[in-house]
Amino acid sequence: MERLLIYTLLSLLFFSCEDNTIVDHGKWISIAQQCDSIVDGYALIDEKVYYGSFDSIFFTDYLKKNGKGFLIGVDIETFELCQGTNYARDKNHVYYPIEVKCVEGWSYGGCYVTNYLLPKARPDKFKFLRDGYAISGDHMYWRGEEIVWREDILDETVPITDSIIHQNITKEKSYIDRLKEIHFEISAGSIKVQF
Repeated sequence: MERLLIYTLLSLLFFSCEDNTIVDHGKWISIAQQCDSIVDGYALIDEKVYYGSFDSIFFTDYLKKNGKGFLIGVDIETFELCQGTNYARDKNHVYYPIEVKCVEGWSYGGCYVTNYLLPKARPDKFKFLRDGYAISGDHMYWRGEEIVWREDILDETVPITDSIIHQNITKEKSYIDRLKEIHFEISAGSIKVQF
């Protein structure tokens, strides 16, 4: 019994150790206090959290009518957004507008989020650093995309270089180059389109 108690205490001590020296620089505000207004793209309307850019016509004629645009599984009581960053969290998830779809209609137009969860981010460990960078445990993010950990981002005295941006541009160029190598043809009746 004594050994069990010692093992339990040691495991609690081991698993509760984390680096608490990293400061969260985000200004977190509750969505519940922002009812019926859009703040940084997030809005609480009819007990659902929406993300996008829309007016009342787009909301009623498209989003509400088609059941789109709202974040599924949100805990409204604990949902808060990090002002000016697009990051948000509740007790269950961390959110960021990864994919946004825009729609044009005769009398409306607007955009809404279709992909928004950061699956590896833990809300209780999530901290906004600066310039789109955030961390959650041992995962680092830049504008919602998980990136390779960079110690220089944690040091506020070191200016952020554009190496991550360059790394992402290089990655995107390699995707485009690979797509250029793929040739295919779409045929629809007498119309042929080649890529």
